[in-house]
Amino acid sequence: FKGFVWQKELGFAIEPHTAIVPHFDFILRDERINCVVVAIEGVNSAKNVVFEAIRKKKHVVTSNPMLVAYHMAEIQQLLNDNPGVKFCYEASVCGGIPIVSSLQSDYLGDKIFKLTAFLDGSANVVLTKMNDGGVSLCEAMQWAMRSGVVGENRNNFCDGSDVLAQLSILSKIAFGAPISSETVSCGGISKVTRKDFEFARRFEATVKFLGVVQLNRDEAAISVYIAPAIVSDESCFGKCAKNMNVVAVESRNVGRNVYKGGAAEKCSAVANSIVSDVLRVAKGATNPPFLFHVDWDFDADFEGAFCVRVTAKAGGEEVSGRLRGVCEAHEVAVDSFSEVEHSGEVSFALVTGTCKRSKVDGLCDAIGKEEWSVGRPVYMAMFG
Repeated sequence: FKGFVWQKELGFAIEPHTAIVPHFDFILRDERINCVVVAIEGVNSAKNVVFEAIRKKKHVVTSNPMLVAYHMAEIQQLLNDNPGVKFCYEASVCGGIPIVSSLQSDYLGDKIFKLTAFLDGSANVVLTKMNDGGVSLCEAMQWAMRSGVVGENRNNFCDGSDVLAQLSILSKIAFGAPISSETVSCGGISKVTRKDFEFARRFEATVKFLGVVQLNRDEAAISVYIAPAIVSDESCFGKCAKNMNVVAVESRNVGRNVYKGGAAEKCSAVANSIVSDVLRVAKGATNPPFLFHVDWDFDADFEGAFCVRVTAKAGGEEVSGRLRGVCEAHEVAVDSFSEVEHSGEVSFALVTGTCKRSKVDGLCDAIGKEEWSVGRPVYMAMFG
């Protein structure tokens, strides 16, 4: 017997033994149902159903990343209070990529030190349209909405909240600690412009919306980056096709593994992950949902290489020399430096050596105060 709560007009035929019910309680009260699939967007309704299902000793499979990320500790406590109940959430991260089950089982004897992920297929479609079509973010968004690629949850990738939720789940499995908006600065794609893509092309690169969580050099803290970034055209992220997700896992024993596949916006990919979880429950082949817990310190000052775009009132050796002087004064090493004039506007492109994000923020603040600078420079992290 299957029970569904469906609030939209059905565009397909249902099997005779499937019942459409008007409220979740019909499913939760039915003792014949021992596994509940929760594919509801948002948090409140999904939370109520999941929590009550666990209390009634029903296994739960969900595709809701916000629910898992925001209520991880409460879910774990409920599972502790109801031993034998299984909770699976493969479909909540990366659509059809089996990244959750892989992290839960394939790195038990290893130590992960970095996760780099492209987690939002809708954002990828929009950014790809900007890159290939030379259009603005507004134009790309309008096109994506007309095409049906972007739906009602478009704000989730504009502000980065969906990526934060998914990365938090991956961080919990890999490092034992989830990420919260209180411990990390999260930026979406709302400020990406055509100039950013023109800037990236100088480096044979493009702009993608990445989430990164990594151990610091001394392995005493975790740092996080969730924002648009410049990535090489030849990298696994630069080659990421429309509506795809990519996760790169770097570990001590294995090195770098790259997972790539259908994004959450592709219904068949999500459905496959949900069905796989249901079968794991049926076969008794589930993994513990949250393997371990570590009270990591979170370092908000991400370390890496950054691309800085400086717009100047004039070019030439004098301005170039003064710009280099500001970099030296702020102890920011410059790996490459170039000057470009386009449509009457002079801009300089700097690629820093590995440094703290706060150093780049301080550098940009100082450059923005120079009389030859046109506003505060724009920067993004750079990944190969």
